[in-house]
Amino acid sequence: MAIRRATVSFALLQIALGLVLVIGLWLAWPAWRLGMITEQVRKRYPGVPLCATADLSAWLADAAKSKPVLIDVRSPAEFDFSHLIGAIRLDPAAEFPLPELPEDHHRFIVVCCTTGERSAPFATRLQEAGYSRVFALEGGVIRWANEGRPLTDGKSLITRVYPSDGTATQLLRRLRRAPVSTAP
Repeated sequence: MAIRRATVSFALLQIALGLVLVIGLWLAWPAWRLGMITEQVRKRYPGVPLCATADLSAWLADAAKSKPVLIDVRSPAEFDFSHLIGAIRLDPAAEFPLPELPEDHHRFIVVCCTTGERSAPFATRLQEAGYSRVFALEGGVIRWANEGRPLTDGKSLITRVYPSDGTATQLLRRLRRAPVSTAP
């Protein structure tokens, strides 16, 4: 009887540990996947420096520092739903020169998109056009939102992001994901 109890207890322990492992992997997967996307961006666009979300947040909060130009290259629907405070939306396929870009080619510019996959190519185009201080936001708007950093819809502060595709839906924490009924 004691052997049977020990066997059942051991089996229950294995099941519990398996569940903990599965839940842990499920919770860690979005951050791991976003990190993999960031590494792919680094490899494809080695000339584009990435700006960490914490660094950009501190930069924007520092009244003594000149603010960078924030450029969002996501779709109009994504941008209209939520974006970084002060960001302007530019079409990543637009021809240069663009009137929205600063005349000073030495001004700091931070380009963002959902994950960094669209911002890095646009940052490269800016560099090729002569802009010398261009960064892409590391992890994009998804990392920014998942960390609870401020967003706006142009009228008020907002905490959610419109998930433009299945990957974005999976990478966004549930509390940061716009419900389908409110998405554009």
